[in-house]
Amino acid sequence: NIFDFALNAEEVKQIEALDQGRSLFLDHTDPATVEFFMTTA
Repeated sequence: NIFDFALNAEEVKQIEALDQGRSLFLDHTDPATVEFFMTTA
């Protein structure tokens, strides 16, 4: 069962530190992404 685990507080902090506050795949607030969709569609 892949859900049979627990994270301690330090592990949670390490994972939270990975968050860059934006999508890694598609950032709708990034001007370059908006420009891409406006010119490619």
